Amino acid sequence: MFVRIPEGIYTLGVSSIDAAELVKRGFTFYTNDCIRQVYVRSFWIRRHPVTVKEYREFLDACGYPEDESLRKERQSAPVIGVTHTMAIRFAEWKGARLPSAFEWEAAARGTDARPLPWGYTPKPEILGLKKVPIIGTRPDLASPFGVEDLVGVVSEWTSDLVDGRAIVKGAPYNAKIAHLADESAYRPGQELFNVGFRYVIGD
Repeated sequence: MFVRIPEGIYTLGVSSIDAAELVKRGFTFYTNDCIRQVYVRSFWIRRHPVTVKEYREFLDACGYPEDESLRKERQSAPVIGVTHTMAIRFAEWKGARLPSAFEWEAAARGTDARPLPWGYTPKPEILGLKKVPIIGTRPDLASPFGVEDLVGVVSEWTSDLVDGRAIVKGAPYNAKIAHLADESAYRPGQELFNVGFRYVIGD
């Protein structure tokens, strides 16, 4: 269920020259438009995003009213439409927290700063979909550490806040393009149809 990410120095972000070219293709990068050498402490991250079934169990256990639409969703699909605030509460309920943007990217890119979890060759067949897929169906697209569903499933909330907005990482199922350095930012109270989350615990 969890994957250990080792302590180390990770190359994150993208060069300003590459960012300028990639922005023309639709990427945003937000605050991540430069190369950084970042020290990351070891941690454990969920292999897959939180599912609808798990989120419903959280709502029931904590006395929150259930969103009726969740009953109609596939229970093994990642939960979407969850605010940043509720994602934090779920993680705390598990004795965990949301990953930082740096942690998420390190878990996704490994030690060689690859632009995609599986390497360098785009796989357009997993993007531009009309419906969020269930988790765990493409282990062949895992990161070097074995973290799955990082691209082509849902974007994911992180713990980082910039100018009152929460950083989101990962290209969701309906995206046309993907790069692991790319990121967006949304208000913490927004409920987004293509954003879910996963959580981490300390080593």
